[in-house]
Amino acid sequence: MSDFYDIEIKEYPFLEEKIYFAKHRSGLKLKFIPKKGFQKKYASCTFDFGAANQTFILSDGTIHESPLGTAHFLEHKMFDRPDKNILEQFSKNCADSNAGTSYSYTTYYFSCTDNFEKNFRLLLELVKNPVFTEESVEKEKGIIAQEINMYNDDPSYVASVKATEAMYKANPIRYDIAGTEESIDNITAEELKLIHGLFYSPSNMVITVCGDISPETIYEITDEYFAGLSPISVPKTIIDKEEDVVLDKKQILVNHGDVSMPLFFIGYKDNTMDYDFNKLHIAGDIIKEAAFGKGTDFYEKMYEESLINQEFYKYYDMDRAFKYMAFGGESKHPETVCERIEEEISRIKKEGLPVKQTRDIIRSEAGSMLREFNSPVALGRLAASLALKNSDPFEFFKLYDEITTDYIEKTFDTMFRGEPVLSIIEEKKAD
Repeated sequence: MSDFYDIEIKEYPFLEEKIYFAKHRSGLKLKFIPKKGFQKKYASCTFDFGAANQTFILSDGTIHESPLGTAHFLEHKMFDRPDKNILEQFSKNCADSNAGTSYSYTTYYFSCTDNFEKNFRLLLELVKNPVFTEESVEKEKGIIAQEINMYNDDPSYVASVKATEAMYKANPIRYDIAGTEESIDNITAEELKLIHGLFYSPSNMVITVCGDISPETIYEITDEYFAGLSPISVPKTIIDKEEDVVLDKKQILVNHGDVSMPLFFIGYKDNTMDYDFNKLHIAGDIIKEAAFGKGTDFYEKMYEESLINQEFYKYYDMDRAFKYMAFGGESKHPETVCERIEEEISRIKKEGLPVKQTRDIIRSEAGSMLREFNSPVALGRLAASLALKNSDPFEFFKLYDEITTDYIEKTFDTMFRGEPVLSIIEEKKAD
């Protein structure tokens, strides 16, 4: 008898879509989006555990602190088995498979056209039955150290890291998800076994499936792997309270690497706490385009004055642990770029954003999301990213109807209430 219960089907007639929500007696949650007639299929397992889950309270009340980079290291080791190479097995089954670790969660996923059942079983085996040995852990340290050094040799990456270090005092975003060479050297097989047992339980997991598959098939296979298991308590993670102020407004790094023109990264730390997470995510993407995107007077003037070039970028980055607006690129005068952005923010706070342009961007963003619904892989990835945020792609899409120009302007005011951080990588000086 299946241990699945409380299966709910939620329909969205205006989108001609529906989603199945199912709970398992093990504590596992499952979300399934049927896409009849589509060949591609997607499945993922998402755990409520990421780089920010570094310090936590064990059941006996003691505080445990994992080395920086443990979540990322564990993601790598999950694929390593003495009897098989799981990535190669996915490939033999004609599937594309990978995994990703963020500050708040870790996801393992695959997409395929054929052999879905084989690949789905392989995915569940991957997350449920890892093998950790000290020998394999030691070998992995060298691989991840190379990865860390590769990123540290990228001037653009270093500029962003130095800016986040300056923005945050307590938040784990100060540290690279992969950790440091020193921190990963302290990771052991016993540590990985502990973390897997505490955070990779069905109670802390969401399965997402999207494609032309029968829901009964998904329930049956999932039940094979988790039947008879009971929910367990997940340790509480400790993250120190973050201050509103930034630590350092400007960092200039010289001789870090070869750059033809100074690189810059500008960050605005957003400390707003009373917000609708998903709605704010949409607002951040709209604001960066409405205020600083191509086609705005700001962008065109900065480009004409050669203060920025086509490498100029902007993005709103947010997770449950942090959120900030960022700008970056190349410029011979990065400090002037920062000053102009500050001036533009002050002007917009007084005069507001252009109403028509903002509405056009809202419609454009909504249209882009709607197009993703025609791809089971894109839709599945979106559903997986929302799996731990009390939302689904169709509820998320409905939020666009609630995004008004008034809401965007109010969000703009709170988003840019602090001072910016400027990180610069200067050209290498001649000896």
